[in-house]
Amino acid sequence: MTYSKTPEETLDPENWDEFSVLGHRMLEDTIQYLKTIREQQITLPDEKTIEQIYAPLTEEGEGEEKVYQVFKHSILPHLTAQIKPTFWGWVAGPGTPYGMLADMLASGSNCADEDWVASTYCHRQVINWIKQLLDYPQEAGGVLVYGGTEANFTGLAVARNAKAEVDMKAKGMQGVPRKMTLYVSDEGHHCLERSVELTGLGNESLRWVPTDDECRIRIDRLEEAIRRDRVDGFYPFCVIGCAGTVNSGAFDDFNALAQVASREKIWFHVDAAFGGWVKLSETYRWLADGMEMADSLAIDLHKWMYMPYGIGCTLVRNRVAHLSTFVYGHEAEYLKGGFDAFKDMLDWPAMLGLPLSRYFVSLKAYMLLRAYGKGRYRRLIQQNLDQVAYLEGLVRGEECLEITAPVSSNVACFRYNPGGLDEAGLKELNKAIMGELWKVHFGLVSDTTIKGRYTLRACNVNHRTRREDFDWLVAEVKRIGSNLAKGIRREY
Repeated sequence: MTYSKTPEETLDPENWDEFSVLGHRMLEDTIQYLKTIREQQITLPDEKTIEQIYAPLTEEGEGEEKVYQVFKHSILPHLTAQIKPTFWGWVAGPGTPYGMLADMLASGSNCADEDWVASTYCHRQVINWIKQLLDYPQEAGGVLVYGGTEANFTGLAVARNAKAEVDMKAKGMQGVPRKMTLYVSDEGHHCLERSVELTGLGNESLRWVPTDDECRIRIDRLEEAIRRDRVDGFYPFCVIGCAGTVNSGAFDDFNALAQVASREKIWFHVDAAFGGWVKLSETYRWLADGMEMADSLAIDLHKWMYMPYGIGCTLVRNRVAHLSTFVYGHEAEYLKGGFDAFKDMLDWPAMLGLPLSRYFVSLKAYMLLRAYGKGRYRRLIQQNLDQVAYLEGLVRGEECLEITAPVSSNVACFRYNPGGLDEAGLKELNKAIMGELWKVHFGLVSDTTIKGRYTLRACNVNHRTRREDFDWLVAEVKRIGSNLAKGIRREY
């Protein structure tokens, strides 16, 4: 046998001392960036910047120092603005400096979460803490995932298999005797469509149930939809509750949904992607009453728990149903040796979700929760809720502004309305205001349409926000709206 006699290589540094200097500089630069984030200007990349990012891949590389400079000067200034104190668009948490360090430790150890070592115990403890924080049954199981979409997909996959009229793992959707249907309010998140499509159910199986004036699912219309589907020969198997809709932050009546699910013998899933953490609030926790009765629950930690992207969680009451959906019965021979008993499989992350190779995602949650404790997070959740109530008060105190949807939690929907404009004119005016606001700060607020009315929307999952930031927001909307309204008025 012949072999190459060329020198053997490695990706470790040739000079560890020089690498340490670079690493310390990168860390100090990042800390300084976070320290001054309120003053940082974040802009969209121009053509020159895009060209610098789209550089051709060289044969021998450009070196660690040069590539870091590319990141520092061409990438970092043009990343998302969600870490700024004035980012209230969409539902995006700002992360934390300590979370950044925890991610560094996870990457440095390069330990996969599926290894039956300390990482698995960190994962298990984080799941236990989440159950405690949400008052979810302690005998339940769960798995950390990378975001709300995957968390909902995981819960709905378990629901489909647990409630199917056939052995879903053997027969699949091709073997079901009746078309399976599931139900969510018309304020449900669009990722649910992706989940039903990827589980083979098809988006036609997802019934969008009308909401009431509070943007909550109408129980009477839900019961009517289930009854009609049964008559038509369909098989209702799941109802989904919303714990904080993305549009308005509305919470469904989970006690009523649990009663419907029990009576109809169907699975009860809750999409609590960001709103579920209202459970930590002293004055708003009642919004989530009954959520603990869900058969499965999807929630994020990188939104309203402020952790770095991406980390979410699926909790499942029936741990055996959870396990059997993903692995049990066909696990690989080379993986079996690490289990002493069936119960071991119930706690192994790689057995409870789609990916087998998993990043040590639990470390940042473990370190952050342990470092700051329940009280710190409770106070921050309450702070965000109180700040949005403050914003609501500011809006209601201005004649030219109006609230456009009930403010039930940490989302406020409002618009500029100088009077004398119809809905088309108000939409045009507020779209223009939205565009001008984004020129000031990308992602400052987002927009949506609720009950046919176009509206600006501020969602506060930001631990850096202060009340004076909302004073500034309202002043900006008034200033921009006043200037633009003159032009709009001339056309109507």
